[in-house]
Amino acid sequence: MMDDVLLKLGQNVSHLMEVNRAIDEAIILAITNQQGMITFANKKFCDISQYSQQELIGQNHRIVNSGFHPPEFFKDLWRTIGQGRIWKGEIRNRAKNGDLYWVDTTIVPCLDEKGKPYQYIAFRVDITARKQVEEQMRRLDQLQIAGQISASIAHEIRNPLAAIQWTLLSLSNDAADREHQLSLVQAELTRIDAILTEFLTLSKKRESVFFEIDLPDLVCKTVDIVAAQARQQGITLDVDVHSASGKVWGDEHQLRQVFLNLMKNALESMEVGGRLTVRAEQSHDSSNRPCISIAIADSGCGMTAWQLSNLERAFFTTKPGGTGLGLTVCHQILHSHQGVLNFRSQVGEGTTATVTLPLYESSEGTGGNV
Repeated sequence: MMDDVLLKLGQNVSHLMEVNRAIDEAIILAITNQQGMITFANKKFCDISQYSQQELIGQNHRIVNSGFHPPEFFKDLWRTIGQGRIWKGEIRNRAKNGDLYWVDTTIVPCLDEKGKPYQYIAFRVDITARKQVEEQMRRLDQLQIAGQISASIAHEIRNPLAAIQWTLLSLSNDAADREHQLSLVQAELTRIDAILTEFLTLSKKRESVFFEIDLPDLVCKTVDIVAAQARQQGITLDVDVHSASGKVWGDEHQLRQVFLNLMKNALESMEVGGRLTVRAEQSHDSSNRPCISIAIADSGCGMTAWQLSNLERAFFTTKPGGTGLGLTVCHQILHSHQGVLNFRSQVGEGTTATVTLPLYESSEGTGGNV
């Protein structure tokens, strides 16, 4: 009887050793304590990070932090597992020799009898090759988009150039007529300059400087910039953004550019005596991440469903003389801030543009991933 038990036990141990060997070959495994200090790292973790077990044990995961992800990324991670919930995501890490690698990560909290986490088990799979293929595909897409935009630019510039050529060929001998014709030429040259300026803004690499920003305060400062134009048009400003306090992690200059563009669009859509309303509210995105939303509403003519569906298309514009690149720049900036821009509009009832950005929470003490 005892021999059977020992035999069965030996078989179970052998089976567990085989499972452990299989895991060691396929899975990057790490265990950390409640504070995030590494208490166990398997061979696969050592191989990909190029650190020995002795170098990893007792450290937190800042040792492989690449600096790619913003502080809010790890704040969200810690908030999730600290509540005893499983976190899943993709993380870019840095090996000892400086090589970057991507891992598909699942972090499982181990809970005590009170339901509180006392340690965390992280299961990771190397997805570096897949991410490299995705990056190559993204670059191919960018080349295709660049070709499309270049063709659009050629088309957009050809129109004012044709107008300039026709005007110069038909210059009047009358001084007054000639002055009017030359003013038309100047207007077309200004339009070409605006198209090229917007395109350069869209295409050049942005040197972003991210830091903590009080978003309602930034919005108020932007309202001050357009206040004179609003008064000149007889437009009433209705601003209430401090009822939803919130700080974001971003580039102040770029975010101001977004709000300035949206406010100017709103003002230009209205006749004399309109109203520009700016509101803020706190919300949550689809991942239940706390956010702040800024809504900019005008009482202008509104847009049709067809116009709304084309707003994100480069060079599409509803304004006479517009370049159609302003909103493309806004979307690009907000994408780099993990934000979104949405529009709601109805003909005759105005348009509302809503910017939503994730709230920033100081991640002091949790700067490294688990």
